[in-house]
Amino acid sequence: MKMKFISNSNTGAEKSKNNINLKTDKMRTKTAVKLFKVNSEYIISITTDHLSGYRATKEDIKKVKGLGLTDFFELYDDDDMKYYSGYANLDLMEKNGWDEFDILNIGMSHAGCTYMKTRSKNGKMEMV
Repeated sequence: MKMKFISNSNTGAEKSKNNINLKTDKMRTKTAVKLFKVNSEYIISITTDHLSGYRATKEDIKKVKGLGLTDFFELYDDDDMKYYSGYANLDLMEKNGWDEFDILNIGMSHAGCTYMKTRSKNGKMEMV
C-alpha cells in the first residue's frame, strides 16, 4: 500500500523510504501542513515542525480535524528533543493495515525520531 505525501512544496520530488512512497504536491493552504494519504483517505498530518519553527494556524488545525484527523501525536529523538507533532486517524490507519509505528517510521526516515507519544482518551500524553 502506498502513502502519498502532500505539502505546499513546489518541488514535485518523490522519495521512497521504508516502503512509503512520498510524493510532494501543492496543498490547498498557504502553509506547510503536511498531509499523508493511503489510497484516497487522509490518515496523518504533520502540523508542527519544531526544528524549523513552523506551527500550523488555528484555521489549518480546524481543516485537518475536519478531515477526520483527531488523534494527536508527538515525535521525539533519543535525546528527548521534539521534532514533529500532528494529528492522525488511528482507526482509519488500522483499517488500511497501518498502526502508530508507521507514524514513527515517517519521523525516523525524515529526522531520526526514535519514539512517539499519543494523547490517550483521558487527555494525557503517553509513550507508544
